[in-house]
Amino acid sequence: MTKRIKHASQLPEWFKLEKYDFTKNLDALGWQQQLSVRALCPFFELNPADYRENFSEELWLIFQATRENPNSNLFRDNKLAGHIDNAEHFDWLDPQKNTRNLLGIHSTSMKDFIALSDLFNAEKIEAAKKSFSPADDEDKLHPSWMELPLYTFFDEDISESNDLLSIDLTQTDSFLIESFKKYLENRRKNQTTSYPLRKNFRESDFQNWSKLMILPLLDLLIFGIEQKIQIPNRVLADAIYPSSEKGEETIRKTAHPLAMKLINPRTLLQLSIQAAHEITEKNQR
Repeated sequence: MTKRIKHASQLPEWFKLEKYDFTKNLDALGWQQQLSVRALCPFFELNPADYRENFSEELWLIFQATRENPNSNLFRDNKLAGHIDNAEHFDWLDPQKNTRNLLGIHSTSMKDFIALSDLFNAEKIEAAKKSFSPADDEDKLHPSWMELPLYTFFDEDISESNDLLSIDLTQTDSFLIESFKKYLENRRKNQTTSYPLRKNFRESDFQNWSKLMILPLLDLLIFGIEQKIQIPNRVLADAIYPSSEKGEETIRKTAHPLAMKLINPRTLLQLSIQAAHEITEKNQR
């Protein structure tokens, strides 16, 4: 039977609102880092009865660390990252480590070129090798699909959001810009996913997330999932809004839906992109 916390006084000792004062000063990079840690919790994947059984020891250790210090950072805190075998998979979202690749347009590096082999659909590449080689007669007829754009050979989830382009830099800027606009117009027509991402978040958004106590709310929700404890909205409101007019309706209608939206991969990607641009602008001053 699921336990139920009836009063805020029954919450664990590690939960103290003053630990979250740092959220008032978080920018895009800071929110991206903090939300990425909380997003490791399987909020959307497990049935309530399976929560604790599927809550891995690694996740438990990670969230123990964030309770000691809510300002823990998966990307910089060795103690935290040491609990994740595939922590390097998060590097691509890290605006500090992967600034260039998050800017939208960049030159392909040798590392990028080599990594492309993992993005292509293996069966299509094998078929291409069998039907063509650089030594072939130029007049030889090849299958029509050999003239298709490279992105069509990516696995489907990658081809939706990536492409490789050839740019003739001998042309004028105005010509290239107009050509790129036309390319985008045609490319967007073939996308099935809703792109592009939303506009940048503003400082007022960050302040609102802080005032709504999004991080302490997420940490309490994670605690409830981990321990198979039900924490009613009334208790959550008493805990994170102790001296405010905000109540359980704020939790139910505003804070909780927003918290779930903020740990969505698309939101985390948008924050990463925004942070990468801000880092680049700061470095160029």
